[in-house]
This record gives sequence, structure tokens and C-alpha cells, in this order.
Amino acid sequence: FVEEVTPSGIPVAINRPGVEAPPAPVVARVALELGALDGEQPDVFGDVGAVDLSGDEIFVLDAMAREIRVFGLDGRHLRSFGRAGDGPGEFQYASSIAANDDGSVWVFDPPRLTLSRFGPDGEYESSIAGQPGSIPLPPPSAIAPDGALLGFYFSNVGRDYSSPMHAGALDLYQIIRVEPATGAIDSLPSLTMPVLRVGGVRVPQAGVIQLSIEPNGAVWFSHPSEYRLYHRSAAGDTLLIIELEGQVPVPLSSTERDSIAAGLRATATRFGRDGPIPEADDIPQARQLVARVLGVEGELLFVVPRIAGVPEGSVVDVFEAQTGRYRGRVELPVSLGRRDPVRLRDGGLIAAVRGELDVPRVVRIVLDGM
Repeated sequence: FVEEVTPSGIPVAINRPGVEAPPAPVVARVALELGALDGEQPDVFGDVGAVDLSGDEIFVLDAMAREIRVFGLDGRHLRSFGRAGDGPGEFQYASSIAANDDGSVWVFDPPRLTLSRFGPDGEYESSIAGQPGSIPLPPPSAIAPDGALLGFYFSNVGRDYSSPMHAGALDLYQIIRVEPATGAIDSLPSLTMPVLRVGGVRVPQAGVIQLSIEPNGAVWFSHPSEYRLYHRSAAGDTLLIIELEGQVPVPLSSTERDSIAAGLRATATRFGRDGPIPEADDIPQARQLVARVLGVEGELLFVVPRIAGVPEGSVVDVFEAQTGRYRGRVELPVSLGRRDPVRLRDGGLIAAVRGELDVPRVVRIVLDGM
């Protein structure tokens, strides 16, 4: 472990764990599992769109059923609320939720550009509606101590379809704060990353970052290709850079790259994009090293790596959030799917996974040793 400082005064934590990662300070175990194959009971899920935890209650958004189901830590169903529709307390296709410490819940419904608040008893209380052409409402990622909602929306800027590499193309991650009482939307400093576009089409595995927003508005995010993490304050100041050396990325085979290039060419043709035609050589030769940044729990930062020889989603890397020191790799009792909803909270993970016969399940993974 080496501590350095950039010329601008930013501390850099460089971790060189060697061939094997050190033993992790926590042990993961499944404390609860929900999800049945069929029947009429509440734990038969159609499509788990989001999960969260507040106190001793687990919140599960079934996007197919258009409702939120609440369970106790013992798996007992407590209540359900929400339904399909266009009226107050109804959803067209809700995609994310954020549970407050008092048991109230915000639900984001993208087709209606609406954030709806439900009280601890599940009763509808209020909504915030986005306006076309204005700052977009974000899916809620965190709730600030004063009750404000924090999230981000994604867009791209500087697109130049005539250039093969599109050197000016940027992906923009705009951090948003929403005041629940007034619906006022404020923009915090954004993140921008250079990206690779060919024929006006974004190249997979090139330029994507993973990020996690803290309740105070600070952000953890990953480097697009290296195993490097950044901690940035709500004001936009970089507080810490963490590096984990010696990690081998998952290679992309020539067949996979050919398939990705063919998909890009089809997309460019379908949307009438002019410019260079994507080829396999335009595709990066390896996948990104960071699959997810889960965030901070206690004094530890949790990251899902994408490492050669390690099944994706089967482990979590742990760092000290203050110093950046690498504390080791935790084996998970169940694997996290690439797009499965996961929430790090209250000493563990709440995650949606797929079980036998592809049955949707929700698991609570406790991290002993926190």
C-alpha cells in the first residue's frame, strides 16, 4: 500500500496486493431469501425492478405487477401498494425506488416523468412531475439527511458523426438534487467522460463509468478502463483516488468483438447514421475492470470487480473509504447478475437475483464483521 499525492494535492491510494487478495474483513451470508415459482402468494415476482431496505422492512418493486411489496426481515409479507394506471399512486412502468429511514418510499415512473411519495403505511401522499424540455427528473439513488432526493441522469454531448474516433464526444452524468416539498430541481457538478463512437454509435466497453451517490451528494465513480476509483465531493472537488494494481481484465474474444461490431453496424444503419462503419478492431479487447460501485457502508467501500478467472458478480472488493487501503475480496453466497438491482444498506446487501428455472428472487446478504 502506497500513498501518493497528485500535483494538484489529491491523495492517491495505490494498492498492490500481489497474486492473491488479502482475506476480507467481512464474511457474506444469506439471511433471507424470497421468491416462489408459482402461486398467488406475494413472493411470486414477475419482474423485480428495484429493491431497498429501511429498518426492518424490505421493499420490492415488482415492475410487471406495478406494485411495491413490503416484507419483514423474517420474510413475512406486511403490505403492498401501488397499481397500474395514470392516476395518483399509480404507475405505467415504475423503474426504481428509494426508501427513507421513516419507512416512506419514493417511486420513479419514467413513462410519466413522475416521482411519487408513499407514507410508511403505503398510502399515497404526493408527486413531483417532470416537465418536458426542463432538467429531467432522475431515478432516486439516495436520500439526503434533509429528505432531498439525489440521483443522476445520463446524456451525451459533443457528438461528431463524421469522425471515426469522435474525439469530442462525451458522456455526461448530471447529478441532480430534488427538493420534496417544492419539487425544485437543482443540478450539482456533473461528471463527463470521453467516449468512443463509430458511425455515430456508442462502442460498448469503451468509456462507461460506474457510480454511486452518497446521501451528502458526494459521488464514488470508476475509471472507464482501469481499476481506479474516484471520490468526489458534492461541490465537485476530487477527495481521493484509489488504484488496485495487478488485476487482469476479462478478454473479449474475436468472435465476441465481431458480434458487437455487427450489432453496431446494424444500429448505425437502422438510424441512418453516416460516417465510418464499425469493425471488430474498433472494439476494445477486454471488458471493464469495475462492474459496479456499490457505495459505502460503515467505513468501507464495496466494489464489484470484473476480473479474469473470477465469475462476474461472485465477489466484492472492499476498501477503507477514508484511506483507500484495500482490505480484501469477499466471496458472495449468490452471484449478482449484471443488471440485477442491488442496494447496499444497513450492514448488508438487498439484491434481486435469478434462481433455478430463472425464477426471480430477492435475497438479503448480511456482511458479518462490519
